[in-house]
Amino acid sequence: MVAITVNDVLAAERASVSLGKDLLGCYDCLCLKRAECFADNTRRGKTGRWGSKPTSRFCIDCGLHPPSGATRYNRANRIVIGGEGFVTCWCEKGGILPEDSFSENRWVCMTCWEPVARRRRQRQRQRQNLRHQQEKAAKAKARAERRAQWRDLGRAESDIDSLVSDTTISDEDFWYECFD
Repeated sequence: MVAITVNDVLAAERASVSLGKDLLGCYDCLCLKRAECFADNTRRGKTGRWGSKPTSRFCIDCGLHPPSGATRYNRANRIVIGGEGFVTCWCEKGGILPEDSFSENRWVCMTCWEPVARRRRQRQRQRQNLRHQQEKAAKAKARAERRAQWRDLGRAESDIDSLVSDTTISDEDFWYECFD
């Protein structure tokens, strides 16, 4: 097996131009890739095809997952791809997300966002359940206080039940009775 060198990639890249292909070489993984696989600033200037340092060009994948000991794109770096802005995720998975998602207060890629959103929905449901339980307890307490007042006024227990029973039916009980 023959090892591919930087010069081989450079020669193949320049030959691809004559074939009408828009391929660029990544000099981290030593592969030819489509131009869309590179950030805009690495496709022009010094690291462009005919620049003075094309061998320092790297693809987006190698920028997000650099070889050990190398630093490419850091967290929250801005990358322009095809004229559109992206930002690297704060996670360790190396995702990117569109810049406009900052307006949604989402600073992580979709892979990281889904568990965050799931936990947020779960906490919201727990708060709703707690609020529902507190409201239910407050209604029961108010009902007990009303019954105690009626007892203090000398009303019979049967009178209290006939007066209070209509107000003790919850909405859920009412709907279950209607549709059973």
